[in-house]
Amino acid sequence: MRIFVCVGGGTSLPVPTRHVAAQYLWRVFGTGEHDRQMQAESLVVVELSDDERHVLRCGLNEWVGPARSSEALAVAMGFASVEDLYEQGQRLRAALSSNQPLSASDWRRALVATEFVFASDVFGSGVEWPTTTGLRDEETIRILRGLQRKLNRTVGRALYGHR
Repeated sequence: MRIFVCVGGGTSLPVPTRHVAAQYLWRVFGTGEHDRQMQAESLVVVELSDDERHVLRCGLNEWVGPARSSEALAVAMGFASVEDLYEQGQRLRAALSSNQPLSASDWRRALVATEFVFASDVFGSGVEWPTTTGLRDEETIRILRGLQRKLNRTVGRALYGHR
């Protein structure tokens, strides 16, 4: 494995691992990884039903309502911080409302944030989901499974490389 630090403009320089903090490292596993990174940021049109868009918007909206994210959870979901979750969530909700394309990374963040907020009673809405969104659990699960399949087919390769 080669380790590089990104210095801007797409330029990267090899550095000794012990001299650079892990958060500033950029791992390069060959050109395939770079291609996946570029694909993850390209805008992708995904044909979603009104119900699918509604569930994603509700999921993102719950984070500024009853749900409470920790910094670690926000980062695990693909956001830079809890504040970034709030800011990006607002941007993603607006884009979903107006049927705009999103990057593969944005589709992933929207889905993961919705999955967490729906399922977790510790961090998310959990058992309160039907009350706060007006959506029944059974209906939400059916829609989420459809979203998971659809997004995996559409943006999975850009995000994961192997799907």
